[in-house]
Amino acid sequence: ILQAAGLDPTPAEEGISRCEEHLSNQVDALDSLNERYNEAMALAEDDPDAALKQLEAIRDEQKDLRLKDGDLHTSIEQLQGRIKERDAARSKIREIEAQVEQHRQDEDWIEAVETAQEILSLINLAEVSENKEKDLRDFIDSQVNRRNSWISEQWPEAKRRINTHLSEGNPAQAEEALAPFVA
Repeated sequence: ILQAAGLDPTPAEEGISRCEEHLSNQVDALDSLNERYNEAMALAEDDPDAALKQLEAIRDEQKDLRLKDGDLHTSIEQLQGRIKERDAARSKIREIEAQVEQHRQDEDWIEAVETAQEILSLINLAEVSENKEKDLRDFIDSQVNRRNSWISEQWPEAKRRINTHLSEGNPAQAEEALAPFVA
């Protein structure tokens, strides 16, 4: 059209070439970002913190390229939510461990076990390592073992007192003697 009008088509051709080059560079950048996105999502299973950092870096690069990606935004939000839940579960586990320690100091072995067992429902959400999970399960088992030892030591005398109170017609005192064994 420019040639038909007697004008020089070179500036238009150079502009088209620059646009094609710019578009090609954006496609290459998108390919690279998509590849890194897939790597980050694969990493998210084992290390959500590192994956989130990678996704945030990708997001920043996309902003620089003036590109939008709803999937990336959604993935970042999901990982942020997952990390928040994980950290809350880890915090709750530490809180429970402190409560168990207090029950142990109070020699309330039954309550120590009841409280320690709350950890079981948090292990998966806390995304702990295999070693940490083993330590937590061992911690719970140790509370159960201590409770069982305490019951084995205390029960014969408590049973004798309960039977005595019952034979004397004092069910309230018998119930009091049973109270330490009831959670």
